[in-house]
Amino acid sequence: MKLYTNSSEVLAHIASHATGALAQAQRPTMPKKYYVGYDKTTRKPEIFRASTTPTFATHGATYIYVVGSFWTKRGAWFMCKYGQNNPHCRTVGEAEKLGKLYAHEYAQEPTQ
Repeated sequence: MKLYTNSSEVLAHIASHATGALAQAQRPTMPKKYYVGYDKTTRKPEIFRASTTPTFATHGATYIYVVGSFWTKRGAWFMCKYGQNNPHCRTVGEAEKLGKLYAHEYAQEPTQ
């Protein structure tokens, strides 16, 4: 184990390990999260997954606006099905809580 005497040695060590193909392979991929997007053509909500935060540049051609990210698909399902104009379901946390409460309905839904 090497003991570094100044900050420039530490920065050089970090820079030498943070570049190259090996560093790219070691970086963990970001998990895909659930979002609810409101389709531009049908004006209906739909659940989708994305590994990056949706922006106008990446998802603007498909969706009017996007709600999320949701921790579970069940929370996204509840927001998609019951969230529009619902004063009890305004945030992701409320959708997750209500999705857990009505999990029996989610279990009976056909899979997409």
